[in-house]
Amino acid sequence: MKTVISIIMPTYNYGIFIGESLRKLQKQTYQNWECVIVDDGSMDNTKEIVANFVIEDKRFIYIYQENQGVSAARNLGLKEIRGDYVQFLDADDYLADDKLEKNIRLIKEEKLDLVYNDECWFTLDKNRQIIPQKTLFKKVNIQEDYTERMIQFISSNPFAINNPLFSKVLLEKVGVFQTDIHLGEDWLLWFQIAYTNPRIGKSKDVLVYIQLHNINKKQRKYLQSQIRVRNMMATYRLSEDLQYVNQKRKYWYLTNHSNKKYLIHLTLFYTIKYFLFAFPRTWSDFKIFMGDILFFKIRKLIKKS
Repeated sequence: MKTVISIIMPTYNYGIFIGESLRKLQKQTYQNWECVIVDDGSMDNTKEIVANFVIEDKRFIYIYQENQGVSAARNLGLKEIRGDYVQFLDADDYLADDKLEKNIRLIKEEKLDLVYNDECWFTLDKNRQIIPQKTLFKKVNIQEDYTERMIQFISSNPFAINNPLFSKVLLEKVGVFQTDIHLGEDWLLWFQIAYTNPRIGKSKDVLVYIQLHNINKKQRKYLQSQIRVRNMMATYRLSEDLQYVNQKRKYWYLTNHSNKKYLIHLTLFYTIKYFLFAFPRTWSDFKIFMGDILFFKIRKLIKKS
């Protein structure tokens, strides 16, 4: 029997985007998939748009829940899937027509747990046409060595939520999304998966298309989530060097990005924390502190004056 791939699509007031995403999904060259759409309390026309797809294509499954956030929506979708492999897909993004086919073939041929791809980040104009000047092709390369790979996953989010196709067994090892983390929840999941040391491979093609638009998150919430994610990482049994990388990146990131007036206390706090943390460890880290943080902020002040 052919392998079933389960696609989980959370959505909240994305009626303007979701129809196109579902239409493109139907063009997949690998046809043995199901798509569980979890409507997280949308108040627009999402339900009506999805209903047409559910009627004409039984592979689409629609579930509604009261608004609880994207993590709760994905967790509900995970309870409903029947496939052995999982693909996340946001309601405003696309997969290349042969994404599922190429990924599942590579998984089977090389006996992998997870396959990832290069990414395309794009922006649409008011006529729903791609703006070439605002299109970014992102190369994604994950290290083979376990320690180097963990440094990657600790330092930053390695790929978008829609990027990998992976075994459902991996999720059974790490659990579900943390519902109290509102941004960076996918980053924490990838870190947890990397921690189990799965067999990872890469497809050589750009197979994931991620849309950038003006529905942005607030900086304050993002910084709070950054702290939360890194604190969660610190609870794992990491080597001393990996714990150090986690703390250093936490201080560096927060010092550099908490630069709004209402976050000045965070800027000062984490500048001091970084100085006390990094300087005693190595001279190179102190130079990073001086160059990447102090010089960066002084330069911004000069430009404003």
